[in-house]
Amino acid sequence: RDRQCDVAQIETVTLLTHAEAVRFCDNPSPDTDLRAKFSLQHVVALALLTGTVDMDDFSEARWVDSMVTNWRRRVSVQEDAQLTAAFPQHYGASLLAILRGGERVRVDCVDSLGDPDKPLSHDQIVAKARRLQQWSGRGEPAIRELELAILDLPRMNDLGGLMQTFEGNAR
Repeated sequence: RDRQCDVAQIETVTLLTHAEAVRFCDNPSPDTDLRAKFSLQHVVALALLTGTVDMDDFSEARWVDSMVTNWRRRVSVQEDAQLTAAFPQHYGASLLAILRGGERVRVDCVDSLGDPDKPLSHDQIVAKARRLQQWSGRGEPAIRELELAILDLPRMNDLGGLMQTFEGNAR
């Protein structure tokens, strides 16, 4: 996001990352929702196409979508020795895009948002929890009740109240 470019000008993308990410997530053709979640190519393609990735993006409708499939074909994943050496202290990645005309655009990310050295803010955590609960089908009253119970944890003497909230909100 530091360097903006016209996505339509991108011919190929190489994602450089640590060996563990390559081992677990180098999956250019996911054929299930779970495999889509563990496909770096799928995530990069979606991020380039839409600017964001959310839970619905791992559904069959998205991993069979011809536009997403075509973008995944442009994405390769490679290990980077420096990023592997920095792992697990840093979960970094670099994205190298080759544009029409040969221009190269590289973006480096030492720590991903949510990693220990780049934690989510309180508001980001609450927003993420809310999105995941909405995606799971929970209604707004149940989401708010659970949110308040979790935010009240520092003042609780035990987890009984929280457990009751979970049990009362079970789907």
